[in-house]
Amino acid sequence: MSASRRFNLAFSSATARGLLFFDHLDDLSRMKSVLSHLFAPSKG
Repeated sequence: MSASRRFNLAFSSATARGLLFFDHLDDLSRMKSVLSHLFAPSKG
């Protein structure tokens, strides 16, 4: 197997994993905004 083909396979699997990760980002960003609202005033 050539190096570029191996890279493409790794990249595509990483992309698929990234898409699954971004599915959860909605919940994460919601939690993060809540957390930032909690901690933002203490920073001044």
